[in-house]
Amino acid sequence: MDGVVTAQDDASTVMDAGSLPTGTAEPVKRVPLIPLIGALWLSETIAAFGSSMTYAATRSLIAAFGDPVSIGWLVTLFLLVGAAATPVAARFGDMFGRKRVLLVVLGIGGLGLAIGAATDFYPLVLLGRALQGLHLAAMALSFGILRECVSPARLPLSIGIVLSAVASGTLSAMLLGGWAADLYGWRAVFALGVIGTALAWSALALFVPAGPRGKDSGPVDMISIWLSVPSIAGTLFVVSNLRSWGWTNPALIGILAGSILLALFWVRHSLRTPQPLIDLRLFARKQVLIINIVYICASFGAFQVILLMSMLMQTPAFTGIGLGVSAKAAGLATIPAAILSLAAAPLGGMLVQRIGGRAVMILSGLVMTAGFLFTARWHDSLAIVTFGFSFITIGTTMLYAAGPPILIAAVPTDRTSEALGMMTVLRALATAAGAQMVAVLLASDTVSSPTDPTTHFPSGAAFSLTFLVMIILSGLTTILAYAIARRGDADRTAQDLRQPATAIDHALSLDSIKER
Repeated sequence: MDGVVTAQDDASTVMDAGSLPTGTAEPVKRVPLIPLIGALWLSETIAAFGSSMTYAATRSLIAAFGDPVSIGWLVTLFLLVGAAATPVAARFGDMFGRKRVLLVVLGIGGLGLAIGAATDFYPLVLLGRALQGLHLAAMALSFGILRECVSPARLPLSIGIVLSAVASGTLSAMLLGGWAADLYGWRAVFALGVIGTALAWSALALFVPAGPRGKDSGPVDMISIWLSVPSIAGTLFVVSNLRSWGWTNPALIGILAGSILLALFWVRHSLRTPQPLIDLRLFARKQVLIINIVYICASFGAFQVILLMSMLMQTPAFTGIGLGVSAKAAGLATIPAAILSLAAAPLGGMLVQRIGGRAVMILSGLVMTAGFLFTARWHDSLAIVTFGFSFITIGTTMLYAAGPPILIAAVPTDRTSEALGMMTVLRALATAAGAQMVAVLLASDTVSSPTDPTTHFPSGAAFSLTFLVMIILSGLTTILAYAIARRGDADRTAQDLRQPATAIDHALSLDSIKER
């Protein structure tokens, strides 16, 4: 594959959701495309590695710190920092150069991994995981770099290839990380992360061209940072702990109220500021809004497949529906799905190039719905459940690959990573809320253990209800994908993007809403 670095500075350049233009950007200089994509693939692999590495080292970590709650905080803090920092880091990439910011993000995350590898003092390990959370901003920045450097005709496939790194990072964490933890302890897993980060950082420095600074690389809107970061982190914290802390916990209620208040001030500030750090007015664009709604629906539904299938496989057989396999066997059963994801992501990108993003999202929704229907009906053996899980995963991976090209086409070039970062945050919030929803559904009807009446497991009725909700949400995801704009709507979006910023600002300002 040869590649072209392209400049897409004209905000009117909009890619139709059903077809991809090939002449919307002017080539600036040639860069080797394979090393470019390889460097971005490595950076996303190390980010995905960080998301799963603590699961691979769970036994060793519990032996070291003696408390599963402490291990949970290593996961929670990583996700909280990642979700809160991603939109800010993505916007900084749009403003000051995406390669520069990605190198900084990887460097700080690598420092966090080095801290974890060098000490067994829990507060420092926790600090290291917090710093490592910045790695989650890699995807939004990488896709923004691809928009800078890849011709529109090859952009969807390039995105699909980089997206396949999520599966490779997960596999690396579970296999290599698990092997390292068993032989040398949990700190060896952090050391593997340091090595991977060093490789990714070096590849980025060597093979990714320095992109231009954005049009708005002036003073930073610090108010947006102080309002957005705690509101996002607080909301995600509340949603993630509702089940364990309880719906009426005073601390959670206080954190949620504070997060909502900060979010309202953030929205007000964004609408009143001509050049906010994170421009929430982007969500007024039809394509941006619909893509995010589709992903939110899928996050509540099909993206919960690994949680639901793991529960189904590990629930005891006496419940009448569970398979009663060990956690290790359930983990091994996810490997075929992860391997298929390595191929499904590039396949999704290739299909976007051929039939359009809208069609691929509809196809993905149909695959997910069919997979849940199949597994809801047939789930009598580990092989059958593994097949259904893998089939659903193909649909979810293709859905992941189809959305970013449509979103990228719907926003100005200098807001690309920002829009992708906000999509990542919304997906994380919806996924956390969806996990709580699945837990509530599975707890709606339980069966007591014959040996310990105080221990309860989901019954067949609870699983049937959960599968029904997954089928409905997957079908709704498919229906929502039909609302994505065709060529005519994309052309009208292009006209909207040509409007001066002041006109758009006035149309969405609070004062104009009051006037209307």
